[in-house]
Amino acid sequence: MPQIVSSEAKMNAHFLMLLVILSSELGVEACSRRRKGSRLAALAQEETCGCVPLRTCPPFLAALGTNVSRTRLRALQKATCDPIGDPDNPDVKCCDRFLKEIEMDNAVLEDKIPKRAKLVDFEKFCGQFERTLDPRIVGGKDAVLGQFPWIVRLGYTEEPGMDVDDAIFLCAGSLISHEHVLTAAHCVERQKHLTQVEWVLLGELDDRTDPDCEPLQGCAPPTLKRRIAWKVAHVEYSANTFKNDIGLIKLDKPVDFTNWVHPICLPKGPGADLANSKAVVAGWGRVEAALNGPPKYKNKLQYLWKRVLSVDTCGQQYKRSLGRGQLCAGGKIGEDSCDGDSGGPLARPDPADPVGPYTLVGVVSFGAKDCGLGTLPGVYTRIDTYLDWIARVAAADPKNMSATIRM
Repeated sequence: MPQIVSSEAKMNAHFLMLLVILSSELGVEACSRRRKGSRLAALAQEETCGCVPLRTCPPFLAALGTNVSRTRLRALQKATCDPIGDPDNPDVKCCDRFLKEIEMDNAVLEDKIPKRAKLVDFEKFCGQFERTLDPRIVGGKDAVLGQFPWIVRLGYTEEPGMDVDDAIFLCAGSLISHEHVLTAAHCVERQKHLTQVEWVLLGELDDRTDPDCEPLQGCAPPTLKRRIAWKVAHVEYSANTFKNDIGLIKLDKPVDFTNWVHPICLPKGPGADLANSKAVVAGWGRVEAALNGPPKYKNKLQYLWKRVLSVDTCGQQYKRSLGRGQLCAGGKIGEDSCDGDSGGPLARPDPADPVGPYTLVGVVSFGAKDCGLGTLPGVYTRIDTYLDWIARVAAADPKNMSATIRM
């Protein structure tokens, strides 16, 4: 049964999303716009701006229903009170002068992103997306438009050359450049009775609609569809242990970056201590573990926050040795990534900047057979272990290959 969501609840959710959207500076705004943002921020800090519940400040609610520029979004962030109070009715600064400034600012800034950057040149704008304050796929929550613009779906066909409409989507991946997708090795090899992966969908939120639309955000462009130029699985990938479970795909045509199709950052180097940090996993996989009857899947992209565990702790739970190229997260009953999320991203923000760009720390590899029913964590391929491999394979550019190769 579809869930009925009131317009008020949608407005609140939209507000929460706006509070933390795109706080990283891209450096493409004019000086006059920066000065305007500074003035708005200063007005928001005035002592005369009293903190009141969002629903009791109609001008603020009205401002949320319009197109919002980055300047205005930054100002709205400054207009929240700390602590925020009730997440469903957060406290905001209801100041007349500040709200008038918001109403005057109607310009919508277009992102000016280089169209053909190299694989490693994305540090200034990768990993940015529309976030909610409470991002939480078993136990997951629905994502919103543009929340995870780097996630892609991988489609498999029964025969080579079949159309995308005939594809079955069994895995996910992460866009890391204009034409490269990082996924799991087991996702670029044959899947059951199907041929190898042939299609990549980018910018999809809900597989029932194209384009995807939401009441307060409008519609995104139609889903991008790309065939695959080549696909590489790690030469030492083991289907028994899932070690080195990493693969790289090149699209047949590059994609331009938008708010809905955008790369995620790769780690800057190996060796980061990830234990006890929180990371978010996303996917369209099985979301209700089933002991009796068929499993249930979600049509809409789901996401879930997990805590990263030490490899030793995880290995003890699985009663097996895990490699340095693996990491674990989760383990809470009812919350786990399942079939269909394989190859998808495990991402986290910079600990020093929790609303800054997100970095890809893991690729979904495997988990418990009955996912979500116990306390076994999910196991992921640890990306910072494979940075040299990713760069080497991308640079090698094996040209058009119909079959998966090992490198």
